[in-house]
Amino acid sequence: MIVVVVMLAAFAGSIAWLAHRTTNYKATADILFTPVPSDNNGANGLPVLRDSSDPTRLSQTASSLLHTPQAAGLAAISMGRGWTPTRVWEKITVQPQGQSNIISVSGESTSARTAQQLADIFATSSLNARRALLRNEVAGLKSETEEPTPAGDIVTQERHALLASLIAGQDPNFSLAQSAALPSTPTGTPAWLVILLALVAGFALASGAAVLTEMASDRIRQSDELLDLYPLPALAYVPNLPRRVRASTNGKPAPMPIAVREAYRMIRVQLDTDARPDEEGARLILITSGSSGDGKTTSAISIATALAEADHRVILMDLDLRKPDLGSVLRVDGGPGVTSLLDEPSRLSLALAQGNVPRLSVLPAGPEASEDLLRPVIARMPEMIAQLREMADYVVIDTPPLGEVSDAYQLLPFVDEVIVVARPTNTRRASFQFMRDLLARANRTPLGMIIVGESPSRLSYAYYGQAQADEPRIRSWLSRSRA
Repeated sequence: MIVVVVMLAAFAGSIAWLAHRTTNYKATADILFTPVPSDNNGANGLPVLRDSSDPTRLSQTASSLLHTPQAAGLAAISMGRGWTPTRVWEKITVQPQGQSNIISVSGESTSARTAQQLADIFATSSLNARRALLRNEVAGLKSETEEPTPAGDIVTQERHALLASLIAGQDPNFSLAQSAALPSTPTGTPAWLVILLALVAGFALASGAAVLTEMASDRIRQSDELLDLYPLPALAYVPNLPRRVRASTNGKPAPMPIAVREAYRMIRVQLDTDARPDEEGARLILITSGSSGDGKTTSAISIATALAEADHRVILMDLDLRKPDLGSVLRVDGGPGVTSLLDEPSRLSLALAQGNVPRLSVLPAGPEASEDLLRPVIARMPEMIAQLREMADYVVIDTPPLGEVSDAYQLLPFVDEVIVVARPTNTRRASFQFMRDLLARANRTPLGMIIVGESPSRLSYAYYGQAQADEPRIRSWLSRSRA
């Protein structure tokens, strides 16, 4: 869950960032740089770049000669309103392309057309500014070109040729090689790569968080660990109940999944098989757990229902006075209950409410249930237990989690069997171990453990799709067979 949530957050964050990030386009114009040969002695003293043994440094010098404030000023004028030399300077990059003789002039803008225009205009402006500078520097040397050149004087001829080209506005070093093309895609990381990197980063962070959470968590994750901590028989593996099944509607629970019904029927069969012929009266079964939220109340209702469907007289009793949920789940919490019997235990039959199936009676905690009434209820338990044994075949008692409060521990002397309910990913290890130790101290070995929320992979569900049999007819057959 942590991994899924974090990765979804990373995906949403990357989409939001892509939606709000500024889109920039980059266009590049190329200027060809041609140095004057180093053996050209006619260039001595002239403002031109000559070939060097250090081509990298020569290219950097050439780039600095083109990237000048004068070029930025000319480009700002050509770009028009809203453009200043400073703004042009910030949007332009001039640098050599590797070890080649190409100087790239790149312009960036939020518009592809503007980026193209900026690169072309600055390249042209830098060449114009360079030519103007050369004309001004060699203007005083114009007279040299008018002097006669002695025959055979190659150096003077080369010098005169260079001077003539410079005076005419020609640059022997730089020329426009290629204009900028209109960019088709924006600069920066592609959207798909941003999303991929966000998901990878989210997965890495979430995995680390999940591992840390797992290491710091006190919850038991697997059913095998439950059975290792407390080696009890597994009475049933109950799949997770859908939310709509956990609460009733108009006093009648929603149809329970067949796999869940079969799990609790399996417990009923074990209880019937384990019954001792010499037992007199009802068999009292206490349902408890190590932690709250393990599913003990749902299990108590389901076990009582399964027993009643098998034609047993069943009383479902709520002795969780701290959190009496049983009455509200079955919608029978409006009348009397256990706490109403403190003054007159003999009125127990009047405090029973009809359950959701025939032969199932419910004794809720009562309207004034609280932990302060537990001691008076315990004091009245012998009288109530005597009546309960006469009125039913089974009494299923829902109690608070023994791993968190001591209420169920005080009820152990009055019951015949204890069933422990546990739920992987919910049961806390410390509470579960504390419950185990308390039961051992009381010399009570539970009948077994109900593991909620995990179905064993070894079970086949091939028979679960069969139509449900007619329960009234089954109860009739059971009654006749017993008779």
